[in-house]
Amino acid sequence: MTAPPTFCSWLRSYPQDPVASKDSVFICNEGRTRFTVINDHVVRCELGKREQDGYAFEDRASFTFLNRSGDSKASLLKVKGEEIVLETLSLELRYKPQKDSKDFQDQLSVIPSRYERSEFYNCLKEFQCNLGGTYRTLDEANGWKVCNWKGESIAPDIDLGVGLISRKGFVIIDDSNTPLFDETGWPVSSTQRKNICDIYIFCYGSNYRRALELFCQVSGRVPLIPRYILGNWWSRYWRYSEGELKTLFQQFEKYQMPFSVCILDMDWHIVDCEVHDFEVFGCHPGWTGYTWNRELFPDPAAMIDWLHKKDLRVALNLHPADGVWPHEEVYEKFANCMGISQERREKKPIPFDITDPLFTENYFRLLHHTQEEENGVDFWWIDWQQGTKTCMEGVDPLFLLNHFHYLDHGREGRRRPFIFSRFPGLGGHRYPIGFSGDTHVTWNSLAFQPYFTATAANAAYFYWSHDIGGHFAGIEEPQLFVRWIQFGVYSPILRLHSNKNPYHSRHPWMYEANILQACQRALQQRHALIPYLYSMVWRATRQCIALIEPMYYTFPKNDNAYACPGQYWFGSQLIVAPFVERTDFYTGHSRQVVWLPPSEAPWRNIYSGEAFQGNQWHVIYGRLEDIPVFGMPGAIIPLSRDEEIDVDSYRFPTDNPRKLELIVVGGDCGSFQLWEDDGRVEPSLESEGVCITDFQLKWEKHRVEMTIDKVQGDLSVVPKQRDWKITFLGVAPHVQVTAYSNGSILSTVKQVDEQRESISISFESIPVTHNLQVVLEDSAATTWIRDRTDEKIRQLLFWFHLNTVVKEKIDNALSTLKKEPHRLNEISEHMLSDSQKRALLEYLTCCGCHCAWNARPNAPFIVWKANDSCMEYKVYWYSKKDGRKIHFDCWEYNSNERILYGCEEQQVASDWNLCVEYGNVLTVFLSNSV
Repeated sequence: MTAPPTFCSWLRSYPQDPVASKDSVFICNEGRTRFTVINDHVVRCELGKREQDGYAFEDRASFTFLNRSGDSKASLLKVKGEEIVLETLSLELRYKPQKDSKDFQDQLSVIPSRYERSEFYNCLKEFQCNLGGTYRTLDEANGWKVCNWKGESIAPDIDLGVGLISRKGFVIIDDSNTPLFDETGWPVSSTQRKNICDIYIFCYGSNYRRALELFCQVSGRVPLIPRYILGNWWSRYWRYSEGELKTLFQQFEKYQMPFSVCILDMDWHIVDCEVHDFEVFGCHPGWTGYTWNRELFPDPAAMIDWLHKKDLRVALNLHPADGVWPHEEVYEKFANCMGISQERREKKPIPFDITDPLFTENYFRLLHHTQEEENGVDFWWIDWQQGTKTCMEGVDPLFLLNHFHYLDHGREGRRRPFIFSRFPGLGGHRYPIGFSGDTHVTWNSLAFQPYFTATAANAAYFYWSHDIGGHFAGIEEPQLFVRWIQFGVYSPILRLHSNKNPYHSRHPWMYEANILQACQRALQQRHALIPYLYSMVWRATRQCIALIEPMYYTFPKNDNAYACPGQYWFGSQLIVAPFVERTDFYTGHSRQVVWLPPSEAPWRNIYSGEAFQGNQWHVIYGRLEDIPVFGMPGAIIPLSRDEEIDVDSYRFPTDNPRKLELIVVGGDCGSFQLWEDDGRVEPSLESEGVCITDFQLKWEKHRVEMTIDKVQGDLSVVPKQRDWKITFLGVAPHVQVTAYSNGSILSTVKQVDEQRESISISFESIPVTHNLQVVLEDSAATTWIRDRTDEKIRQLLFWFHLNTVVKEKIDNALSTLKKEPHRLNEISEHMLSDSQKRALLEYLTCCGCHCAWNARPNAPFIVWKANDSCMEYKVYWYSKKDGRKIHFDCWEYNSNERILYGCEEQQVASDWNLCVEYGNVLTVFLSNSV
């Protein structure tokens, strides 16, 4: 179909530069093969389609790759015997063509980085070391299993497929069957391609961030999302009335829970309409709808205006698959615009066809623009669940919906565009943000999501939004709800959601006081984090670095970084390892294990201030209110403190704040850039509407200097004056404090928190045009590190479900147990549960073991020990089938840690456990199967 360019003109404007320069193209193999050197790291390889006068190749943009006009500095094609060799400054590609081949199987090999030690790899076998990408949807997912409401498997497991990151240092992306965009920007079926094979080779060695940067150069950048969507979202599949919805948000105000987005699910429109004698795609005609239910919402514009005055943006749910039905208010007008006669339209729906430019023109102008312009709708939730086929062969409707809705949302430069929809495949990063689908309400679903979200960076897909709390089925547990919200605080988007079942509640006040308080703190913390989050959003757009990254992005040559699927980088300063397992009955705590990367000084838990050595595994035990979040040495984390609490109202706006707190992690130098803008159409550094504030930390043994530079850029974007609070973690309490504003000394009051090992200094009404400098000095040392082993053990004991006499015996014997942990059973008189023994031994001996079996399939086993451990610590494999034990030297490499992926003799992974013996006190059995 050739689209008349007069239709949908505003939907054809996505920037692209698909034609490569002539000097970057090499044709060989008697004209049949074309190599395009896009840059020194990326090569496109094509096999042409036979035509009368030779072979044809494809120069139109594909859905995945838009830009091929590269900047290779030097490239060379030469022949060595039967091989054709292509060299750039960074890679070497060898091609041994086979006659009449329809692909490049067994014909290509590559050295992915000439700057690192490397070898030739068979290109088509790279997938064996690929670290995965992401998935279209987690609908019906229970962890990585796809299940019915009973938990029974109904489909293959979630497969994250091929991403951009491979431990081989290169990746092959097959674009051969991807649809195209024509010269006007309209889609073209993949059957119309001019080539028969089309692959891209990305070479980056161990620089994984470089891989994403290269991909975004060719595929398009990650857009800058609006600031307000980083706040808390409310959505629920529920038949709200206007009054009920208003009461709901008044309740959130009462309990001081901030929100920035309200989504109305499908009951905003008429759903209980006449069932006709026919169905479209097997759906009830009320599933798709565009006419407000006036019984529930008599005046939609007034209702949305009320929400806007509460600082809420409003989105409507959209199921477009069933077209436009006769009961819709806009039906007659739509039919007229489609040229459908009266005889043809009686009681018949107008079919949905996003590949038809006439339908698409009316779809946006009549169904969406009117809602936005007349009622104030801010954006749409594109809830597409109806398959992957359109009238254009090979074209997925989801991709086109995302593409067109993104362009439509930003039409005429009226606002910064984004969408809310499922993942359509590679190239989908150009249309943030993602809706991950309807998951089960289970601990497995929660445990899988940190790994799933971080791994999506491998597809350059940075902004997943999950149903926080889960969507359906499962067992509602208050602590599961809290842990899910806590993960949501440290995820790209925090959106509470559930289905219509009245026994699924996302109202924190329905639960006990400790649950309510934990939810309240978490939701407030999310809004406090927005200055940090939004600066990371700018980083994502400018540098193609994800907000959430797997650990191996920064430590690609450290095996530990691949063995911790339950944790991730959260921006440039923090590592998060959320609790994803229920509180143990006997210990009264949740358990998590985290690997903290090598560092000169300790990492710090930003809430408790506790110090943790780098390049080590650590076990973390926490109560319901605790979240394991660690700041790197030298970290600077800006937080908003613009919370407004009045007798009758509560606000925690997402705007550029007047009051900020900096959490500064001591021990090393650091820096941070705070990015702020006017929130309108996407600004640039060269234009008005954006400003930057630099923070600099200089850390020396006897002197610390923290500087907040004056704002650079458009001063109209931020308040003229700001209140600052600077909290230093790990600073000695007796340091001398001196502060300056533009060189003038300021009076200071130092607040010391000995439990947190921190000091805080506050300043009011500092002009943003002034520098603020704080100097800490001490003749002894500025760093403060307290050994918390005893107090952590006593906290465990306090909450243990255990006879208090035994608690006291253990407490009195702590000094003995540190030297002789094997006496734990004796001293406790054999009254400890296994989980209690494990917790105490892990703290006493610094030895531990872990397997994040619920975070990812076939997760590795990790065991670690301390250099000076006083405990005999044995590791072996145990067969559940026949009781066999296979002993091995776990520490044969003179290392204090070991990563194991399974017993070498195992044929079925589920048949074997890894066993760890703490002397004769405790045996821990680990499995990496469900």
